[in-house]
Amino acid sequence: MNIIEMVERLGKDFDLIAKSDAWLHEEERFLLDNITNATNELYAIKKAQQIKALLKDQNLVAMTGTEDEIRIMKLPRAILEVDKGEIERHIRQWEIDGYDVVTSMQLKDYYTQEG
Repeated sequence: MNIIEMVERLGKDFDLIAKSDAWLHEEERFLLDNITNATNELYAIKKAQQIKALLKDQNLVAMTGTEDEIRIMKLPRAILEVDKGEIERHIRQWEIDGYDVVTSMQLKDYYTQEG
């Protein structure tokens, strides 16, 4: 492949050949770092999705606690523990996530008696 063909293959990015080697290297490093970060974040998201599916199979939810704490509990217990001002938002989200909120609302009475 000759130089003209190589430049044509760059398409709209043809102006990159006028950039300095240092700039190209820095840009390459920047993009590789972004790709690495995005890959790591995607891996964490996929793992979180797997864990949430396992939790959902057992009617468990993860809720934020204090500071960096995550609490895992049965949905009926979570319904009891959510702040009253936040309950509607949480219930909507649990329904969207596929939880059987209606049954859990009925079971929350059991958790109330349990203490």
